[in-house]
Amino acid sequence: MDELNKISLDNGMLAMLYRDSLVNIGNQKVMVVVKGKLTQEQNDFLMQILNACRLSAGQVSIVNTAEVVIEKAVAELSPRYILSFGMGSGKELFFMENSGGTRFLNAPGLEEMMRSSELKRKTWGELKVLFGLQTA
Repeated sequence: MDELNKISLDNGMLAMLYRDSLVNIGNQKVMVVVKGKLTQEQNDFLMQILNACRLSAGQVSIVNTAEVVIEKAVAELSPRYILSFGMGSGKELFFMENSGGTRFLNAPGLEEMMRSSELKRKTWGELKVLFGLQTA
């Protein structure tokens, strides 16, 4: 039984283990908001997006709106950035806002982006602006 107490999980492993609910590992700076449980493909795509933004799983809290109230998560985590995937449509998409020191981006759903090069390109452009990433 003592061996069970010696098991150690790094931040990335914990984020994967709890990817469908609120993940709070240390001092997060980015909150990712998704609607419902992610498929493995969606999770892999999200990790590619986060890696491209130079973010590690340890810097990100993933909030599933099916399980967590967003306002409560924002109050608890005090994120510097909020990336919302699939929470809006039309004019709400690609809406960026800076409110109370938190920068917010409303992007298309992960499944939508996986099927559309145009949405991927537009989302990547907005993410570069949000995070101040320079093109090579």
